[in-house]
Amino acid sequence: MIAYVQIFCRSVVLLVFAISFVSKVRARAAFQQTITTFALLPRQFSGPVATLFLTAEALVVVLTILAGPFLLPGYLLAAGLLLLFSAALLSVLIRRISSTCSCFGPTTTPISSIDIVRNTGFIACSFGGCVTLTGSAHLDAPDLLAWALSGLCALVFVGIWTQLGELVRLFR
Repeated sequence: MIAYVQIFCRSVVLLVFAISFVSKVRARAAFQQTITTFALLPRQFSGPVATLFLTAEALVVVLTILAGPFLLPGYLLAAGLLLLFSAALLSVLIRRISSTCSCFGPTTTPISSIDIVRNTGFIACSFGGCVTLTGSAHLDAPDLLAWALSGLCALVFVGIWTQLGELVRLFR
């Protein structure tokens, strides 16, 4: 059972950060503008901070793919980035700044508490990955069925969870 949870968490982290990285690279100006709009740093730091975030997201993807001794640092980096961005989102909400979250590409949807809930789910997957690594040396070569089932579940979860805000607005 733990192998399935580990593969699920690893797949979720890999998918979320790969999608986020590609989306931000394709719309780098929108991501940089988001950082500026958050008003947490002086405007001139938006470009370097955007580059730093993109580099860190790419690193999470690489560490997650490499696995082995790189998996725990990948999970911890993923959780740290998600926590940092969630804190920034919370700051924007508290200060009532009207902004969008370009976490997964450009959008016109304003930031809401749902974005923090979404990130919390991804943070849980990052920490879940850390927890299932403890004493799990037998997870080095899970069978194809474990990868297929857990990977498919992760794909569905990420597909739904990244659109959580849209789903909530749809059902309101």
